[in-house]
Amino acid sequence: NGSGATTLMEQFILYKDCVRYLEGLGIEVAANMVGEILTVQEQAGFQLNIARWNDEFLRLWNTPARTIAFSK
Repeated sequence: NGSGATTLMEQFILYKDCVRYLEGLGIEVAANMVGEILTVQEQAGFQLNIARWNDEFLRLWNTPARTIAFSK
C-alpha cells in the first residue's frame, strides 16, 4: 500500500525487491496486491504485510470480489 504519497512505480520497485529477498530465503510469494489500497492524506512511505497462508486462504484470496470500495 502506498499510503497516498508513494508512486505506483516506487511500490512496484519495493515489491520486486521484497520478492527477490524472500525467494532468496526460500519463501514463495503466492499472492499479492500492489497499489493504493488505503490512502492517508499525503502520507509518505508504504505498508507491507506478509502472512503464511494455507490452500484455503489462497482460494479465498483468489475469489473475485466487486464492491463499491474494492474490486479484484
